Amino acid sequence: MTRRSFAVMTAASTAGALLLGIAQAQAQAQASEPLSLNDALRLAEATSPALRAKTSARTALLDEAAVARTRPDPVLSLGFVNLPVTTRNALTFNTDDMTMKTIGIAQELTRNSKRTARSEALRAEADVTSAEQGLLLSDLRREVMLAWFDVAFARQANDMLRGLADAAHLDREAAIAAYRGGQRPRTDVAEAEVQIAAIEDRILVNRRDVAVAQARLARWLGTMPTTDVAALPDLASLPATDTDRHPAVAIATARQDQAEAERRVAIAERQTDPTVEAGLGQRDSGRSQMFSLTVRLPLPLNRGRRQDVMVSAQTARVAQFTAEREEAARAATGELAEAAAAWRIDRERLAHHRMAMEPAAAARVDAAVAGYRGGTGVLADVIAARRGRFDAGLETLAIAAEVARNWARLAALAPPAQGDPR
Repeated sequence: MTRRSFAVMTAASTAGALLLGIAQAQAQAQASEPLSLNDALRLAEATSPALRAKTSARTALLDEAAVARTRPDPVLSLGFVNLPVTTRNALTFNTDDMTMKTIGIAQELTRNSKRTARSEALRAEADVTSAEQGLLLSDLRREVMLAWFDVAFARQANDMLRGLADAAHLDREAAIAAYRGGQRPRTDVAEAEVQIAAIEDRILVNRRDVAVAQARLARWLGTMPTTDVAALPDLASLPATDTDRHPAVAIATARQDQAEAERRVAIAERQTDPTVEAGLGQRDSGRSQMFSLTVRLPLPLNRGRRQDVMVSAQTARVAQFTAEREEAARAATGELAEAAAAWRIDRERLAHHRMAMEPAAAARVDAAVAGYRGGTGVLADVIAARRGRFDAGLETLAIAAEVARNWARLAALAPPAQGDPR
């Protein structure tokens, strides 16, 4: 490992530890405060092992790219030549005029264009790693936002259920009082108790949903949230997204650039690199010392079936990744359009539910309660009306959750500076 590589790795490790420490300190400082979506995203990004792994991989590739620009190390050779082995002077160094002890050094003179091409190919691979890190970051942000929204909406459903339970208990008290006063039958009390039991069961189901959502969020944060989530961010406008910045398109573009860089390496490899070797031969018994100079040059005798084939193969690979980038751009355009269309339609549905369906359901409850109190209605009508109002509210909540999920899918694909909810 080079000194520079060690320094970079040490700095990266220190920076990662610092970010983790800051994130943990913020988490402890905010332990009594609701967890906002921004805080959840920051904590998840700071503690993600997958993101740290990609950062280390990119650092390694950039170090290798820097080394690739340099010439290979020289080669030292030590030995002897023309040592007699068959006469009475066998294995002696000072009896034959041709026997020499040699020391030499050889250096491959790699062309600058070839070294540059190899370095650029490694840098292009580092760019692919950066693009892959971008995809990991996008996936991480999406999963954190979806899990956070699941917790938030499950909590809202719990509040609705608690309100329904409170109303059901009031209905039971009213039924008991009316029964004791001889105004209502005993069956009203039984119906009220059945309603309460059904609501309690739904509360247990909701507790399960909250626990599952919290566990899913903890998977990305590295710790189980100990507080409630904060208020929902503003979802009234779509995050700014761009097909060219879509993570899948960015990866396809980086791979296309990498293939082009590998093609330039293959073209550069068609040229041979000479190796120069200089040596000194030492002879004993006062004989003259000998100097030698050798130039070695590879002979590409089968270039048409070797080097040219590699260039052709890399050219085909460029065409492959160019087509894959076009396909990724089409898929990204469709994905963005689908999420945006679903978000817009669900926003319209959400407004319709809030302005029309929920008020109508609330009016039905008021009418049923008034009729029951006036002696013209039955408790079953009140229970059915309350259940209808709850179901309408729950459906509104489900639509709001879909709006949030589609918003999150788009926000995860936007650049973090623009996609962060404010």
